[in-house]
Amino acid sequence: MNRLAASLAPRTVAEGLAWLGRVEGRIGVAEIRLDLLPDGEVEAVVGAAMMPVVATCRPVREGGAFAGAEGARLARLRRAVDAGAAWVDVEWDCEGASFDAQVMVSRHWHEGMPADLLASYDAMRSQGDAVKVVALASGPADVAAALDVLGQADRPSVVLAMGQAGRLSRLLAPVFPQCLMTYGSVAPEVATAPGQLTIDEMAGDYALHRAGPGTGVHLHVGPAPVAEVIRAANLADAGRVVHVAAEQAEVDAVGSVLARYLDNVEVTAGW
Repeated sequence: MNRLAASLAPRTVAEGLAWLGRVEGRIGVAEIRLDLLPDGEVEAVVGAAMMPVVATCRPVREGGAFAGAEGARLARLRRAVDAGAAWVDVEWDCEGASFDAQVMVSRHWHEGMPADLLASYDAMRSQGDAVKVVALASGPADVAAALDVLGQADRPSVVLAMGQAGRLSRLLAPVFPQCLMTYGSVAPEVATAPGQLTIDEMAGDYALHRAGPGTGVHLHVGPAPVAEVIRAANLADAGRVVHVAAEQAEVDAVGSVLARYLDNVEVTAGW
């Protein structure tokens, strides 16, 4: 199963179709953000996708752009389902909404990692078919906190740390058994969350489209080398091992978490 998802927030049908074509063949899922699309263009973009779609219409209260009435927002999501969306991303505080699709209940913390991330995850488990909790990271300890929750997950889940400090969580998430997906952008300038890598990087440099629960992790301690070195290592071991550069502080924070939940973890100095 390809756990790599492209998060797309097009403003026009033409933009959406172009981005879908750009990532086709390298992702397993497309998240289509409906909050920037004109209302009449939802079906055209969702219906054109050649891969499963997660329909998201993020309201302002959760960091999105949709500022209209809640009924109109939910209606937009239902139209996406009618157009073929397999999943709907529904916010944790959206009560009583039902959809003819699988539901991923989500919550985002844009100010920082909450101390009770696991408790929040547990409280949301009964609300949908999958759980998504995402918070802004300020350092390696927050990455470890996110991966620890993902390691304890008992259902399909998305648990990520946002921001530059959280990028390691996006690279390592796919090797955890309950990871539903990890998100990337079509290009840096259209990222939908801080710290997103591009699909070109995630698939081309890290081969994450081939990573899964049987994939090992090799952390290379020290500064990241040029992209060609990372790409060569990951293409050689695609599907078997994900090679990632990490600072010593990151290894110190996440090493014990990885060892707790994964069978194949190696740490070496340099490349």
